[in-house]
This record gives sequence, C-alpha cells and structure tokens, in this order.
Amino acid sequence: MSQHDPFAEHLRSLESRTPPVRVDRARVLAAGRRRRGVRAVGAAAGAALTVVGICTAVAALPLGSGTGGVDAAGPVRSSSPPTRPTATVTHVPIDPVTGIGTLPRDSWTPTATDVAVMQSAWDLAMARCMDEAGYGDDVRFVKPESPDRDYRPYGVYDVRDLEKYGYVGEPRSISAVNPMDLSSPGAWAAHDACLTSVKKLGISVGPEGLGVEGPVGATSAALTTAGRDTIADWADCLRDHDLTPPGPDEGFTPREARKASLGEQVRIGKIDIACKKKTDLMQRMADIDAAQELAYAKRAQAYLAAAAAYYDPVVANARAYLADAGYHVAGDDGE
Repeated sequence: MSQHDPFAEHLRSLESRTPPVRVDRARVLAAGRRRRGVRAVGAAAGAALTVVGICTAVAALPLGSGTGGVDAAGPVRSSSPPTRPTATVTHVPIDPVTGIGTLPRDSWTPTATDVAVMQSAWDLAMARCMDEAGYGDDVRFVKPESPDRDYRPYGVYDVRDLEKYGYVGEPRSISAVNPMDLSSPGAWAAHDACLTSVKKLGISVGPEGLGVEGPVGATSAALTTAGRDTIADWADCLRDHDLTPPGPDEGFTPREARKASLGEQVRIGKIDIACKKKTDLMQRMADIDAAQELAYAKRAQAYLAAAAAYYDPVVANARAYLADAGYHVAGDDGE
C-alpha cells in the first residue's frame, strides 16, 4: 500500500488532539504540487483543495472526538464500509531488501498509487480548463504522475537505493511532470476559476470533506518505551563503529552522513544497515507500530470507515476520468 502517505504518518505520530486544520494555500500549491511557478505567489494564489497530495486533504483529517456526517468531495457520496481487508497481525512481514513492512494502516489509507491517480486526474482537468480559458501554455498535461515510492520509516535499508541516492532518497523534480507557469497576465484569475470548476468533478479530496472525527491517533513506535530501547540498541552498534547516532527526534540518519559526499554516505549507510540487521530494528519497530495501529483501529472503526467511504469514490472518479481520456497511472490495477 502507500509508501509515502501523510494521512498514515498522521495516524502514527499523533499523541494529542489535533488543532483545527489551517490550509496555507500558496504553500500547498508550492510544496504539494511542486510547481516552479507557484512559489512567488501570495495566499490568494490558488485555493486548491486538490489532491496535491493528500497532504492537505486526507493527511489533515482531524483526529479528535465526536461524530458527524460524511461530505464527500464532488458528486459522489457513500456511506459504505471500507472494502480493503483489515490487518489483524502484529508480527509484520518485512521485505528483506527494502526493509519495509506492510502495516495495519496500509489497509485503511490511500495508497501511493491512489494519490498519483487523483493528482494526475486533477492535473489533466486543470490543463483542460486552462486551455479552454486561453492559457494552454501556462498549465500543460504531459503525462500521469508516478506513485511516490520513497518511503523510509526507519531510515535507509535498501543498499541499491543507498548507492544511488545516499541518505537523501530518490529526488523528485521540483517542476513535477506537468509544468505550470502562471506568469501570464490574467493567468491566476483563470486558474482560480478553474479550481472551482475542477473541484466539482469529484476527483480530489479536501480537508473540509470529512465531517466526522475520530479518536486521537496511534503513537509512533519511536515514542514508546520498546521503540526507544530498540533505537538505543541500534545507536550502541553505531557507536561501536565510531559513528554518532542521531539525537531524539532527529530520525535515523547518523550525524556524520548529513553533509557527507555520496561515497561517504554509502560507506556510513552500509554500517548503518548492518547495525539495523544486527539489532533487528526494522522488524522490532514495525511490530511496535503495528500493535499501536491495531489498538487505534479498534477504537476508531467508525472514523476509518467514514474516511474510506470519503476517499474511495474519489479515487474511482479520478481513475475513470483518466481512463476516459486514454491515460493510466503506472502500477494502478484498480477497477
């Protein structure tokens, strides 16, 4: 399932109630859509409750207490339960090459492919709308987005990626695959009008769409006693090899790797990976996260059902929109 899903990260890391969602519209467009032309714009630059990554949509769904109705984005509304199976095991299957495991949350959150489908449909619809408005050169659709697979919950582990990209991970172009440059006179006004129009297609999700709140989210493994003990074992191993482990809340990157050359990052990374294997860090951390997430799922069944009922129809709409135009996201096997 999702390898880089902010909603899932949200569920894993929350320990206290989330404040009301605030959407910085310019930042959403600049960071989420990664469009080069958006960076210099002010707050009115584009109110996109787009799929710009579920980062400001499903990712920002509040996790508090209470109940309410589901207001799905666009014309499709559903109250059906999620169709995905719910994981029930706390011993997580770990990929021996990537070190990534399938966690319980992967059965109730949008996949990386889902995100790419919605983003691609949104890009296509915006490009069509802008072309009709006379700004076809400002917003162009080149091809569908590719699912974002760069997900390292417990740091580097895949030697192949380490040797290519070091600790940074696979780079993603700042311009993305579908360029947008709204420097032409009147382009922003046309863009804002298209946002309103495209939103009605029901191919994107927005933080205002889910009208139901759930319990406080799961606690990240790194914040549990067992998780800290696991990290401490790994840190001791790093010290045995003359490396400085990261401090609390500094992730899983040894300090010597932060400004090192690629070659030095690879050398450090191989020691790092060896220590993770020696201490069984990937398995231990994943199992802790799984237990936390299952406990969350048990007390948040209604909320998770509502969340799935909210985004599942939107993904289906987006997939159909792309298919009607003859496009398909790589790796998308959805019906």
